[in-house]
Amino acid sequence: MDNQRPLEDSGLGGVTGGRSAFVRRTVYLCQESACLNCGICLEGCPTKAIFVHRNRPVIDACLCNDCGWCEKHCPTGAILRTVQTTPV
Repeated sequence: MDNQRPLEDSGLGGVTGGRSAFVRRTVYLCQESACLNCGICLEGCPTKAIFVHRNRPVIDACLCNDCGWCEKHCPTGAILRTVQTTPV
């Protein structure tokens, strides 16, 4: 078995053997400066992954199913899809 094979198929990236492995995960973030606090994202999220903290929506990445509903329906475009990379 070749231990230099990238782990792209399993959602991991980098090199096997523990040298440079990392996990990529899609997350949604709310830009506070663009948010109107309208609540559309809260009401429409199919997994109820969005809650309010300090009067702004926060998307719980553990509950989010990456459907993009919040991003598509935000009237100001305040919700942005991004990829988070974490070393393992």
